[in-house]
Amino acid sequence: MPQSALARKAPPGLALARELARASGAPTEVPDVGGFVVGDQIAVTAHDLALTLATTDDPTADRTLTEALASIAAVAAL
Repeated sequence: MPQSALARKAPPGLALARELARASGAPTEVPDVGGFVVGDQIAVTAHDLALTLATTDDPTADRTLTEALASIAAVAAL
């Protein structure tokens, strides 16, 4: 990926990782450690959210999953 595209996509990607972390109940905010690791941050926080949703009895879990997938698709389309 060209560095200009990385610079353009990193901020929304970090925002997505933070959104996914909050949805999973993470106790801390995902740090901004640079654009080169945003993809990893998204992968880890999405995995954490999937595990949280798979083990919860929360009736809003389906809605949370739908919203997370929509957010991921929106960032991927940038």
